[in-house]
Amino acid sequence: MKGVQPAFAAMRKGAEGSNLDLLKPNAAILMKSFAEAEDFMKRRGLADAARWAQDARKMVEGIDKGAVAGQWDIVKASATELQKACAQCHGAYRERGEDGTFFIKPKAARNK
Repeated sequence: MKGVQPAFAAMRKGAEGSNLDLLKPNAAILMKSFAEAEDFMKRRGLADAARWAQDARKMVEGIDKGAVAGQWDIVKASATELQKACAQCHGAYRERGEDGTFFIKPKAARNK
């Protein structure tokens, strides 16, 4: 998941600039990353997080298709919704360590 933030930023920049050449390779990185995250969360029994990762991957697929079709207003709105979806999972499961890296919250710290 470490590549998600830079790929999302680049994809969003591509969306804002209606730049398919920038958006498309970064959307591919995100689709792969979210598929990996879905698998990771399933293996740990975190069904809601796996579903959120799956939903995020589907959102990126839609963003990619919309960009190819030239539907830039929809692409921009979808990128905003994707960011909200990421925040939902991060709020429930991710925590920033003192060194600035992220890790999965211990079970006792979730849903507080």
